[in-house]
Amino acid sequence: MNLRARCVLLSISICLSACYFSKEHYPAHDLIPGLVMPVTLNTDTTTLFINDFLVNEQWMDSFHISPSLKGTLSTDKKKLLIEARKTDSRLNNLRLYAQGYYYDILLKQSPKIEVQIHYKPSTVEKMPHSVELASELNGWTPANTPFTKQNDEWVCTLYLNPGHYQYQIVIDGKWVLDPANTQRADNNVGGFNSLLNVGNDDRTNFPQLITDTFNSHEITLTALNQPDSVFAYWQNFRINTNLQGGKIRLNIPETAKQMKESWLRVFSYNKLGESNDVLVPLSMGNVVESTDKLTQNDKYKTILYFLMVDRFKDGDPGINKSLNDKRVSSKADYQGGDLAGITQKIKDGYFTRLGINCIWISPITQNPWTAYQEYPQPRRWFSGYHGYWPITFTTIDKRFGNDAALDTLVANAHKRNIKVILDFVSNHVHQENPLYKNHPEYFTPVDLPDGRKNIRLWDEYRLTTWFDTFMPDIDYSKPEVVKLMVDSSVYWIKRFNLDGFRHDATKHVPEVFWRALTKKLKEDIIIPQHRDLLQIGETFGSRELIASYVSSGMQDAQFDFNLYFDARSVLAQDNTSFILLKNSMISSFNYYGWHSLMGNITGNHDITRFISLAGGAMTFQENDKEAGWSREIKVESPVGYYRLMQLQAFNMTIPGIPVIYYGDEIGEPGANDPDNRRMMRFDMLSQEEMNVKSVVERITNLRDHSMALLYGDIDILACTDTYLIYARKYFNNSVIVLFNKSRQGDKISITLPDYIKLKNPKALMGHNLDFTNNTLTLEMSAVSFDIIQ
Repeated sequence: MNLRARCVLLSISICLSACYFSKEHYPAHDLIPGLVMPVTLNTDTTTLFINDFLVNEQWMDSFHISPSLKGTLSTDKKKLLIEARKTDSRLNNLRLYAQGYYYDILLKQSPKIEVQIHYKPSTVEKMPHSVELASELNGWTPANTPFTKQNDEWVCTLYLNPGHYQYQIVIDGKWVLDPANTQRADNNVGGFNSLLNVGNDDRTNFPQLITDTFNSHEITLTALNQPDSVFAYWQNFRINTNLQGGKIRLNIPETAKQMKESWLRVFSYNKLGESNDVLVPLSMGNVVESTDKLTQNDKYKTILYFLMVDRFKDGDPGINKSLNDKRVSSKADYQGGDLAGITQKIKDGYFTRLGINCIWISPITQNPWTAYQEYPQPRRWFSGYHGYWPITFTTIDKRFGNDAALDTLVANAHKRNIKVILDFVSNHVHQENPLYKNHPEYFTPVDLPDGRKNIRLWDEYRLTTWFDTFMPDIDYSKPEVVKLMVDSSVYWIKRFNLDGFRHDATKHVPEVFWRALTKKLKEDIIIPQHRDLLQIGETFGSRELIASYVSSGMQDAQFDFNLYFDARSVLAQDNTSFILLKNSMISSFNYYGWHSLMGNITGNHDITRFISLAGGAMTFQENDKEAGWSREIKVESPVGYYRLMQLQAFNMTIPGIPVIYYGDEIGEPGANDPDNRRMMRFDMLSQEEMNVKSVVERITNLRDHSMALLYGDIDILACTDTYLIYARKYFNNSVIVLFNKSRQGDKISITLPDYIKLKNPKALMGHNLDFTNNTLTLEMSAVSFDIIQ
């Protein structure tokens, strides 16, 4: 770049730091598909991969960054290093220049706080040889977080986001509660952990953004607790805002009137912290007022249903082939479900009546024809009925159907506006897979230097551990392996017109694969075909670990297991306070955003059915895997069905994608794998099961037709040990959600904030209500919920 060009660029950059663009300068074809997710910076240096935003980094001309940050672009333009500096600015903007246009990315300063945990032996105790931390922060793997000895005590220094964290101290291998911390939390398995409270989770004085009014050219938001600064974006372009007297006004760009769908996003902060964020969909430049104006591509309207192919419905008995191996229990053998069975239920309207618009099907690649024995005790024998033992990458298991069967399934789903995403296994193969036979060097070694087998060491060897002795772990340090697996994944989308992936074992696969896959999907499908694909992943771990895979260059979302486990603890037990769930909600919003696509699950195939705990058939303390083998698990108490309805209502009314695990729409019980994978029942349901299904249909229908539940701001209005109340508000559309977990009925009253206006409110579940002087009073029955609009 010559000197004159550099001077021009410098003058433009200086102007942009103060005024952005005074008139529109948007490209006809956006080089960045979708909405760029905000980037949360590290406390020191953050590496941004340019391919996360621009699929071709050579398109990039230059960048401009806020003065409070320092940016350095690598010579090959592949990486941008951002160095954080001490500043009061919690939000900043990064602008990338590419092919004569600019694109803006919101940068969030790290909210992490330095925290120290001290352990000092008493005068009667010997000085230990080692002290370690076991915590949800490190996957409960003590070796990952050692203490440091300082004189007569041991110190562990951590940098943590505000929130609540459970932990124990491990002293010479013995796990103990922190003797210096009296705060405790139920660990859900019959004991307690020490509880570390970090920062201030009281958002009373944080800024709060509320959708207010709009017209054909302008949107107005109410800003409570005056923000210090506001950042607003249309698509991936920062736009001007006008903040005066507690009101934020922003103009809708003229270019938006040429687009079938686009979005406005608004963020703000003050000296205490960040506000919630606001997300407003536009159609041809107009604020979307009703859900019928949202396109089928809109991911925020997704209601996802997860089914296991072999356990859903047998539509083609002619292809059934169980192992008939005496070593394999019928619970762990093929039971006949197939692609044709799924198609039958699509065609008879089952999913449509249930309110489902996206189906996630378990893996369908060819699995072995014989049984295999698990490595750990009790060393039972299993078949590959679940699909997670691939011996091929691009052929369909003959027990599930063939290419024509999948074509028929997808065509029938799309005809009814139902998307289909495929569960793809990228972490491992089965030992019968030709890739392992021909290229053993493409896989990580199973034997560790210390003589142990690298089997199921989920956190200690997270990126190399094998799931079993017959499931080699793929080594992604080799570029040729990355390319092979990316091409195998993309094949399914191209060949069968699928709508995305559920990604298995995300945390066990290196980031290089996720970035390469997403880049390939953008290059080959998303950009040239103007399609949107959903990528949602599975990670058991801390919110920080889960969030590390949610970005514009990797996955759209993950399943929010932490929120689910807290919801399960609160809703399935009498004595666990709603305050735990409220704090968990706020932690998730802080990590993933207030309008994320995180999956809010009713359960899945790897954990005990919710109703088995909520209905008293099982306890949190017992061995849930063995229970499924040793006794018949039923719903022992009818209260379980009401608690399951509460969980369904919770998932359907908070931000994110609600996910129903097959059978949870009727309250199918079950212990852990494989008892939680029983054959689906469609007939001969009990009255309680039909009641659950009816309620699920009502709340999915409400969600599908409510802009407040899809895009509304969320405000937790009240929370006690036994009840929780929150509001969703989208301009003039408001919904109030109430939960009573007490075994007794209760009259609950809440005076609504002035910004929430209800006219002739009605209770979805029929509780008696009174609405006087903006005070809402409901006579709630025991273990119940209601949704008021």
